[in-house]
Amino acid sequence: MPAIWVIAGIGGFMPLPTLEKLKQQCRLDEDNTFEDELLKTYLMAAKQRAEGYINRHLYEENIPEEDPDGLLITDDIELALMLAVGNFYEK
Repeated sequence: MPAIWVIAGIGGFMPLPTLEKLKQQCRLDEDNTFEDELLKTYLMAAKQRAEGYINRHLYEENIPEEDPDGLLITDDIELALMLAVGNFYEK
């Protein structure tokens, strides 16, 4: 089995969490757009923090050949990003 499938886990590969999912995580109404830019900023900060912690770049779809240590976002990474955004928003 290729290593990439072991990394992917059962849930498969995921894109970054959507704004809708982030709003649900932060308990915001879906039609509330006032915090959208803030949530996007928090998401990018969470992604950068995760990349720094694991010392690998995260990708949504394809890992470039020039980044052999790159990692595709999986459902557990998506959840970690959502939890970090929720924590940033709460503070």
